[in-house]
Amino acid sequence: MAATRTSTPRLDVFLALVAVGLLTSPALMVLLDVGERTYRYERVEVTTDGSSVEYADESAAPDRTPVDGAIACAESGPYAWEVRACTFEESVLENGTVPTEFSYGAPGRVDLPFHPERYRYVSLNGTVYETTYVANESAPRDDGYRIDLTLDPSSPEAALEHASHDVTAREVSSTAAEAARTGDATTLRKATVPDRPIRLEDGTYYRVYLAEEIEPSETTRNQILVLTALASLSGLGLLVHLFGRIEVTYVGGRHRR
Repeated sequence: MAATRTSTPRLDVFLALVAVGLLTSPALMVLLDVGERTYRYERVEVTTDGSSVEYADESAAPDRTPVDGAIACAESGPYAWEVRACTFEESVLENGTVPTEFSYGAPGRVDLPFHPERYRYVSLNGTVYETTYVANESAPRDDGYRIDLTLDPSSPEAALEHASHDVTAREVSSTAAEAARTGDATTLRKATVPDRPIRLEDGTYYRVYLAEEIEPSETTRNQILVLTALASLSGLGLLVHLFGRIEVTYVGGRHRR
């Protein structure tokens, strides 16, 4: 059996590849999530005003998003996202110190190895405080001096730097980094966004948040379905056409004695 084509082999191969591509278009649509929901992320600048950490433009601040999730009580006020009165921190601020059950060998400030990262800084009444522990000289014990907790006014710049992520940090996804750098980013998958500001190379800080979930309209979905069906039918028709152009000729051999 031998086959001869009425057109050049290169052209037939090209047309066959086009046909296969058209036939597989439904699978490509699924893999590429064409016509599916998209997620758009935006940024808002975070700055300091001399005593506190706040949004540079309060009118652009996202609803129910604290200015910095790594600063305790920063979610109070118009950006509250969790019900928390912060009464303990207010009590510490009012009373000056709160005793703990721990002791230390020498009086003075103590750096505890188990210090909760979430409460390193506290924002109350428009002022940032640093949580500190002091071995109270006036409260001696058998094993040293009682450790008291207190809140000291802190530099908001230091608090913001500590309670932020560098844009190149592993905690910052590529989508969050793009939104922080350019102002917005759109993705087909819901991205992980840190609950604290992102620090850019120029020293500015931005809080990235989910601004919008975009659902394609019913008209768009229907158009995609129709186009996908037409592409598949076109691919099938092209393959049938190519097979119809192949001529088959039988070449017989001579029988030798």
